[in-house]
Amino acid sequence: MIVLHLVGKILGGQPSLCILDIGGGVGPTLKKLEEMGVAFGVDISPEAIGYCRDRGCRRLCLVEEERLPFGDNSFDLVISIDILEHMDCEYRHLREYQRVLKKGGFLLITVPALSWLWSNHDRANRHRRRYSRSGLRNLLDKEGWKIERLSYFCTLLFPLIMAIRLISKMVTRITGDYDLAWNFKIPGFGLNNLFRRIFSWESAWLTKRNFPIGSSLLGICWK
Repeated sequence: MIVLHLVGKILGGQPSLCILDIGGGVGPTLKKLEEMGVAFGVDISPEAIGYCRDRGCRRLCLVEEERLPFGDNSFDLVISIDILEHMDCEYRHLREYQRVLKKGGFLLITVPALSWLWSNHDRANRHRRRYSRSGLRNLLDKEGWKIERLSYFCTLLFPLIMAIRLISKMVTRITGDYDLAWNFKIPGFGLNNLFRRIFSWESAWLTKRNFPIGSSLLGICWK
């Protein structure tokens, strides 16, 4: 919801602009993006591409990790949601995003935040790292991006996330055991509905202001 809200602000209601969704997973974001512009989705997983097709997504490509099958200056907006933390050489991906973006085009990126939140949850999701705002800024600056804004988010849930991570570390230290499947269980008892409301409130706040802390980071940059 936060990403789609920000995409709407970036595109300014121009439905003919070209959007690239990197690693869109099973396709819920890509499906919405198709309503906002000419949207393409890429993923390294054949299963993910299959799920996207089942949702009715039309423009899909199976790709290698570090090479996008598009020409230079092809897109007005590249969206990279929780991708860089999985990559050994994140700078190579940022350079590919620059290559396929038109001059003046935008990159919307999110990554997990704060290295001291590192836990078995990150290992289960095959993360290489978590980012601070200054660390992400330095990386983007080094690769030549013009940064419009950087903000933490997932802020209203941050105390709960922090508590869960600390408890998880403590339990793992005591028992030496950790159930990786726990990371992928879908919340029940109406929690999904609550989370949607929380992220809706955060979307409204992010329209005008940044958050000082949170479990994730977002950046809006331009070429």
